[in-house]
Amino acid sequence: MPSIHDVYRPFLLHFRRARMQFLQDHFQLTPSTRVLDVGGTLFNWTLAPVMPMLTLLNIEPRPADLPAEIEYVQGDARHISCAGGGATQSLISSTAIRSSNTWVTLAHNG
Repeated sequence: MPSIHDVYRPFLLHFRRARMQFLQDHFQLTPSTRVLDVGGTLFNWTLAPVMPMLTLLNIEPRPADLPAEIEYVQGDARHISCAGGGATQSLISSTAIRSSNTWVTLAHNG
């Protein structure tokens, strides 16, 4: 019998690919575009049509299986200055915004 994850996976892939295509179309990402993904993971970027120069910012330690070419910063999304070290052309965040109480919290702490 299939699990709920088996049923959900085709929908997840469809909508995440569509989200990544939207980002590609809207921001015109290229392999030389610098992107800071706040609260993101590499999984979504494996579904993107183009892999930019990616920095992931998360509270957890760097995943052991993250490829070396992906920059990783362990830090707090409310203090994005911790992700310095180069100009970022695009900032992507969906999980961080949903998880941080309110926009006011971000405005006062960011």
